[in-house]
Order: sequence, then structure tokens, then C-alpha cells
Amino acid sequence: MPRSYLKNRSLTLVDSAQTILVMLAIEYPHAVSFFERVGPLLKKREFENNLLLSSLLSLTKQSAQGVRFFAVDNEPGPQAASLLTNQGRLVAVASNGEASAVLARHLASQGHKVNIVFAPRETAATFADTYEGFEHHGDQVLMKCERLQPIVPSEGIFRLATMKDFVLLTSWARAFVKECRLNDSPKEVEDTLRKFIECRQAFVWETEKGPVAMAACGGPTDKAARISFVYTSPRARKRGYAQTLVHRLTYKVLKEKKAAVLFADAANKTSVSLYRRLGYEVLQEFSEFRARV
Repeated sequence: MPRSYLKNRSLTLVDSAQTILVMLAIEYPHAVSFFERVGPLLKKREFENNLLLSSLLSLTKQSAQGVRFFAVDNEPGPQAASLLTNQGRLVAVASNGEASAVLARHLASQGHKVNIVFAPRETAATFADTYEGFEHHGDQVLMKCERLQPIVPSEGIFRLATMKDFVLLTSWARAFVKECRLNDSPKEVEDTLRKFIECRQAFVWETEKGPVAMAACGGPTDKAARISFVYTSPRARKRGYAQTLVHRLTYKVLKEKKAAVLFADAANKTSVSLYRRLGYEVLQEFSEFRARV
């Protein structure tokens, strides 16, 4: 591995079942070199790693200020990969608990502030236990659909969102963030929504009374794309609009990709059941930990 690829490194010896594993925690200076190293690891489980893989693919084309890249390596290859934003949000995957703990120790030793960890459940829990100062905030299930199930659609039409919808959809997006207990700032929500609309990735379900539900589709990888921002106006709920919208959007994704994926609140059995009826299945459970205030 060329030394120019590496920004800083720390070496850890792990005694696993009396076998000494040498794990090297590495910071990479940019997305391209990081992807060259961890891309094969992420692609082995492309659907499960959609969030991190799609984010990294995007960053190789257009960098984002303040994002840092970390991997944990040993003899066979990368064992963990993560992105840390300048807001202190960490998205990570790890092949085992030792790699997750090595990553946590490295970030702590280098003085990197981590405010939120979002990762597969065991990876997130091990990181939080090792880094210390975190509390469990909630769980989400990552779901995948490769074959849609038929439904009786609600009345209305499926269409692209435009900037004419921006004010209404911004209010919905902020309500979505609040209901899901996310910590995106109003500006982050607005910027995300604007990007979805400009990239023709935001959609609405509209009846004769106007838009009643929204959803977005991004996070593309070779085999999948991720549906998000699923929200129904409070005045229009329990009429099947979100289900119909997600069904149509999933159909659109499946015309171009092998699968559609999405995250659902694990505690929201209604949402999980709705997606199951459409043909989604649970792939993996993710956990979020936040630093204690």
C-alpha cells in the first residue's frame, strides 16, 4: 500500500482465542484512496452496506468538506470502514467486534469527537462500549425488496416533485426528522431536500386536493438504490397513500436495479409491516448511539 495513501496510523495487537491479530487503524486523506482499499469489503455485502457504500461512491465524485475516512486493516485485508462527518456523525461497518473496538480506540486516541454512531447493531454497541460516553438512542431495520407484491392502489397520481413543492415538502421533511428523532438541522434538511428535487429523486403522491405524501430515492450502488423521506401529511394518513407511493417508487427502482432498500424504525411495527406487505424483507438491524450531553 503506497505510503502517500495514509494520513495517520495506529497499531493494535488483539488476542483473539489465543491468536494474536495485528490490526492497523488508518486514516485516509481522500475518498478515492479510501474506496480503493475498502471498496471490495463493502461490495461483498452490497445491500447491507448501501448507506456507507453509496455515500463513499458519491464522495469519490464530489468531495464534502470535513468528511474523514478511517479503516482497520490486518493481514487478510480491511476489517472495518467508516466515515466521520464534521458534525461528528460516524457511519461504520466492521467484520468483527475487535475491529470495531480498534476503530473506537483509534478515534479516541486521536482526539476525534464522535457525537453519533450509526452502524449494524453489534458494531455500534462495541464501538459505544469502547469509546465510552454514549447512550442507546434507537434501532432501525434495513429492509430489501427484489420482487414487489401486488396491492390495491390508493386514488391519486405519482409524480416528480419540483421546486414548486419545495415549501410544502420542507415542512414535511422537518416533521419527518422530528417524528423519527433524527438530529439533522433545519438547514441540513433543506439542503438534502433541495438536492433530491434538483436531482429528480424526490416524488409525491397527489390527489385532487393536492400532494398528500412524499418519498425520495437516492443512495445508488451497482445493484440497489435506497428509498427515504417517506412521509404522509397528518391530514391524509391511514388511507394507503404512503404505501402506494413506496410501491410505485420501488417499482421504478426495480426497473433499473436488482433491489430497493430502505430503513424503518424497528419500534414502529406499523411501518415494518407495511413494507413487508410490499415485498420487503429485513436484512439487518442497525443501532444509533449518541454522546451523552
